[in-house]
Amino acid sequence: MTLFILFIALFIIYLILLGYQGITTYLIALHESKLKLESTQEALKKSEANFKLLFNSTSDEIFVSGMDGRFIIVNQQACDSLGYRLDEFQKLNVKDIKSPRYRKKVDENRASLQTAREKTFESEHLTKSGEIIPVELKSRIIELNGEEVVLSISRNTIQRKELERKLLSVVIQTEEKERERFSKDMHDGLGPLLSTIKLYVNELGSQELKGEERSSFLKYINELIDEAVSSTRTISNNLMPRVIHEYGLIKAVDSFCRKVNHAGTITIQFESDELPPDLNANVQLILFRVISELINNTLKHARASHIDIRLNMSDLPLVKLTFRDNGIGFDVQAVLNSKESGIGLKNILSRISSISGRTEMHSSPGKGFAIDIEFEI
Repeated sequence: MTLFILFIALFIIYLILLGYQGITTYLIALHESKLKLESTQEALKKSEANFKLLFNSTSDEIFVSGMDGRFIIVNQQACDSLGYRLDEFQKLNVKDIKSPRYRKKVDENRASLQTAREKTFESEHLTKSGEIIPVELKSRIIELNGEEVVLSISRNTIQRKELERKLLSVVIQTEEKERERFSKDMHDGLGPLLSTIKLYVNELGSQELKGEERSSFLKYINELIDEAVSSTRTISNNLMPRVIHEYGLIKAVDSFCRKVNHAGTITIQFESDELPPDLNANVQLILFRVISELINNTLKHARASHIDIRLNMSDLPLVKLTFRDNGIGFDVQAVLNSKESGIGLKNILSRISSISGRTEMHSSPGKGFAIDIEFEI
């Protein structure tokens, strides 16, 4: 009996110790779980803070709206640009920030977005004060808290449209100058030759004209016709250089550079990869005009002794043109902003813009001039 009681007592003590160990293990695991939860919550808070920082620091306006058009959340840039507080935005509909002519397009655009899921729109935003701002809007449908919403990123296009307007103005001025030059060449070059030929032809009809005089007149007429043909060819070459038409861009540029080098006042080094056989003739002409204009600018203003030109085709469809001279340099921005100077550079920018190209120009007084041009074919 005594042994039985002792056994029971020992068994109870064992159970108590076992329970204590389990409780201890459970408490330790609970503590570790709490630490992990606190760490996760801290990481979540940091992640949320970083997201808010990025969301509100971007220079683009960000709008999140429901499928009914009601705003759910916008970033600080949207508030700053349109003049509304965040709580005011949450009471507005997308239509409330559209100009009158774009307001009626909202439903149509939303319907097309539901089909395409992602689209880019031209639009106009109306600020709280009534100012109209042209924008480019990139919208897509995303899922937020289990519901579909529209995420839109808006970019102000005032500066881009102003640049496009200036470039268009330069293009028009350039075309007008080309027309004036073409008209002058026709009037001063070809016109007198044709008038003289007409006089000689009329004289040939005279009955008093003797055989020797008639032969002499015919000889003069042939010479005048040859000169008129040559003049026509020259005018035609100014529009589309014959060497481009017959041999392509590289031969045309190389020929032009050799003519400049022959004068001995400057050295031009021109290197080029082989052109794609199907390169558009208009693109070739634009590149020829750009290169010849750059060379002309250097000859007129830079007092340079050397020019490097490189036409790179190794990353097709991307074409790269680089131009460097060792001249006296200039303030690029000041020249581009000037109304009296910089026509050559503006012409170059307008030509490259016409083929959707990109340009980077670098220069400063005493440090030469460099331009990098890229476009896709």
